Amino acid sequence: KASDHQLEALARYFETIYDITMDIGSVIQGQRFEPWLEFSRSTIDTYYWNRYRDLLVDSELSVHVITALDNVTNRTLGLLENPAKDGPWDRRGLVMGHVQSGKTANYIGLMCKAADAGYNVVIIIAGIHNSLRNQTQRRIDEGFIGFDSRGIQRRVWQRGNSQHRV
Repeated sequence: KASDHQLEALARYFETIYDITMDIGSVIQGQRFEPWLEFSRSTIDTYYWNRYRDLLVDSELSVHVITALDNVTNRTLGLLENPAKDGPWDRRGLVMGHVQSGKTANYIGLMCKAADAGYNVVIIIAGIHNSLRNQTQRRIDEGFIGFDSRGIQRRVWQRGNSQHRV
């Protein structure tokens, strides 16, 4: 019986052989806003995005998929509000797609680019089932912060509970 890691490696291998592609996706845009990304691009340090792209390359994801992900996350980031804009503003987005369609890679890439652009808070609602939320957290840990946060979360939770014991 193959492990999950072996099955994932096999899937990545087939993706590279058969040159799996990713569509650019669709956008529904209802609110007006001022374009900002193209004017700000030269001042953005792409630290998080570069690190995530390197992780995707190391995982042997197709160059075509990585390029499509780069393009769609640029387009999506450009539709968000400029994080440096003065005054109050409210802008939200939603990533939707079929199972195994690249949603998690998409929003991790977008989260990396948003952090690079100056966003301080990103909220991800990852579902109601613990197994899926845990899987998503592990992928975010790997793709965004670069390490497994499960030990940190456990220590903080334990410390929090011990402080409230009577």
